[in-house]
Amino acid sequence: MAFDKQASAGYLTNHMARLFARGLHDRIRPLGLAPAQFAVLLELWAGDGLTQKELVERLDVEQATMANTL
Repeated sequence: MAFDKQASAGYLTNHMARLFARGLHDRIRPLGLAPAQFAVLLELWAGDGLTQKELVERLDVEQATMANTL
C-alpha cells in the first residue's frame, strides 16, 4: 500500500491549521489587528490585568516578540 501524503494525519492537520490562520487573519484585518495581537487579547480577556511577563509565559513567546506585539 502506497503512502498518500495528502491523506496523512500530519498533512491534514497542517492544512487545517493554515486554513484557520488565513480565515482568522482575514476576519481581524479590518479591525487593524494581527493574529499575534488577537492571541494577546484573548489572554487578557481570560485574565484581565496580566503582566507582560505573564503574557510571555502563557503564549510561549520571547520577551522581545511580546514587546513588539504590544
